[in-house]
Amino acid sequence: MEPEEEIRTLFLSGLPMDVKEREIHNLFRFFPGYEGCVMQYTNNQVVAFARWTDKPSALAARDYLQGLRFDPESSVTMRIELAKSNSKAKREEPFKGRGPAKLSSNNYNDFLSNYPPRQKPPPRIQPCSTLFVANLGHSVGEEEITHLFSSLPGFKRLKFYDKDDGAVCFVEFQDIHYSSNCMSKLNGYLLRPSLPLHIA
Repeated sequence: MEPEEEIRTLFLSGLPMDVKEREIHNLFRFFPGYEGCVMQYTNNQVVAFARWTDKPSALAARDYLQGLRFDPESSVTMRIELAKSNSKAKREEPFKGRGPAKLSSNNYNDFLSNYPPRQKPPPRIQPCSTLFVANLGHSVGEEEITHLFSSLPGFKRLKFYDKDDGAVCFVEFQDIHYSSNCMSKLNGYLLRPSLPLHIA
């Protein structure tokens, strides 16, 4: 009798009807072990399945993002749970995502500390036109952060997510050249005293 397969796929509900696969992909791509996602659309709801390399990585992402208000204009929060079976990820990644499963003021250092002393950290993520911005705290609003990033050349759009432990956002630029320019200019920028932006 073969051993039961470890469930490492997350089931997501509470998503807006107009959500795109790329948005789910960008939501998870910074978490260690993320492999890819598939979407299912019906007449009255959208659900997603996100697959991970192992169960602990999947649970870490679930615990951090549970209850996220995906659409700032809606009161519906995202519900994340282990799926009943593993899905085949549609978007396979050639690299493991970077970034912490639990963001904090020293988020990347926290992430690296999870690795054994003699083990090398995962390779740096390939450049991308979409940036992940964390460490916004509770006092920074969507209008203020949009004003900051929209002043840079190549800005396309921003998605702002308000969480209980502080806001985060994704900022999309026209291409990698513009996103790299933004990172070099604003990573570590102080919006508030002792509140530097963390951009990845």
